[in-house]
Amino acid sequence: MYNLALTAQYAGSHVISLSLPWPLIPVFLTALMFPASIAARDLQVQRLMTTAKTQQENFQFDQALLTYKQATQVAPGDLNVTLAYARAARALWHFRDVPTFQQQADAAYERARLISPSSTLPAFEHAQMYAFKEQYARALTLLEPALTLDPNNAGYWLERARYLAASGQETPAITAYRRCWAIDIVPECEAGLKTLGVQP
Repeated sequence: MYNLALTAQYAGSHVISLSLPWPLIPVFLTALMFPASIAARDLQVQRLMTTAKTQQENFQFDQALLTYKQATQVAPGDLNVTLAYARAARALWHFRDVPTFQQQADAAYERARLISPSSTLPAFEHAQMYAFKEQYARALTLLEPALTLDPNNAGYWLERARYLAASGQETPAITAYRRCWAIDIVPECEAGLKTLGVQP
């Protein structure tokens, strides 16, 4: 049986020798290469994200979306990368009203929820996407998981109250505003209640 002998010297004095049976050599080499591959992937993603942001700053929005998509392909399990892609697609849908961008954003937010089931950001941002288009029924449905995950978040109750009020559902809007106010003294919650003719 062949062995691989490895010798390492530290601080000029401490020497460590390691002898491995031949069948374990591929496993050992793979273990050494794995951290390097992760570092290379992270560097590639960082470069792609920086490029996409620069493209957005230069109003190259279509190119930026493609670059963000590339980043998601390199790091499909990265929540922040997936959300960045979703935001880019969402923005293009908002201002161009092209269904393809809507579908891309929907799919990206769904992937983000699967990547991190405990994160409220995908649901919250997805709801905002539809609220911007005044599609409040859809926004309310999408917001529910965020409230389920973080029921004591005053901001989410404020968001729910605003959607309800904008869609003419005053009674549940008042309930949501009061829930927001009970969690935290948020001026926007007080203002919302006063707009509906009630006090906190």
